[in-house]
Amino acid sequence: MDTIREVLEAAGGVLRRRDLLAAGFTGYQLTRAVRSGHVRRARRGWYTTFAADDLASEAVRVGGRLTGAALLARYGAWIWDAYGLTVAVPPHAARLRPRRGFHVVWTDTIGPAALDDPGIVAGSLWAVPLGEALVQAARESSREQAVAFLDWALAAGLASIADLRRWFAAAPADLRGIVEWADPGSQSVIETIPRVRFVESGRHVQTQVPVGTRGHAIDLVVDDVAVEPDGRRFHEQSFEADRLKDLLVIADGRPVLRPSYDMIRRRWELVEAAVHEASLMQHRPERRAETGLQSGSGSPEGPRPSGGARPSRGARASGGAARRSQDIPRPRRRRGARRWRLEARAW
Repeated sequence: MDTIREVLEAAGGVLRRRDLLAAGFTGYQLTRAVRSGHVRRARRGWYTTFAADDLASEAVRVGGRLTGAALLARYGAWIWDAYGLTVAVPPHAARLRPRRGFHVVWTDTIGPAALDDPGIVAGSLWAVPLGEALVQAARESSREQAVAFLDWALAAGLASIADLRRWFAAAPADLRGIVEWADPGSQSVIETIPRVRFVESGRHVQTQVPVGTRGHAIDLVVDDVAVEPDGRRFHEQSFEADRLKDLLVIADGRPVLRPSYDMIRRRWELVEAAVHEASLMQHRPERRAETGLQSGSGSPEGPRPSGGARPSRGARASGGAARRSQDIPRPRRRRGARRWRLEARAW
């Protein structure tokens, strides 16, 4: 017969007393397991294998399930902003034990997690489903951080665009548009954050633009300037490949900028100014006369992708707390080329 700890671990780390009794254990055995330190009692009638300072254990102690950015961060989501700890509880919940630093949200859609991803155990009593966590995270985050969460879910293979649209269909109206900002081609948070910021500032942005003939792609093309965010964590093992891509991009008639993680985090104004100046230089008449290239065509590797845009509207948030308004537009995007721009609207 499995031990109490083994049964708890198989169930995701948390079970109620009645579940363990139904599995054949006695009250005396539960007491002995707690006293021996093999398991913990998170709150009356709830047992866990998580440590006392684990957020999953804390959520159960409060009386609900972990949700929002705190849950997503636990499983490797792309984190840019500081986040709070949020616990979801059903409307009929009683005897809650909230503590400082935890935010409690009341929801009637709470249910056990149901993911095939090994990080989130199906039937978990301490975590909400992924879709619910993403909606809550978008609600409590800035726009750029919310988009980073969605891009992470797509990149990790945990969701598709169709999944995101289904999950956010029941979200508040001013949150639904955030799905239109998600990009399956984003490969890291330092690609997502600049993309969102450039689109917010009204610049024309393309993502994963092919260059060369061997499958290389430019992370971001901003007003015909190649922007390759270069975080050591993401690019240290691909130095030679990145330098080769730089040569291909320059041969294609575009300047290349490689802002680091620290530049994007702490010196964004300088990054934006550099892109602006590079764009101006790229489009000066004398520049075109010298190169003999037209913007967006005539490269040694063939024509660049072209395309139109699809209008939409959505929510915008910047800084720390989320700010949303029906007057703030969604990005406009075309299928295939992944081109982004905002509708012409006053901020």
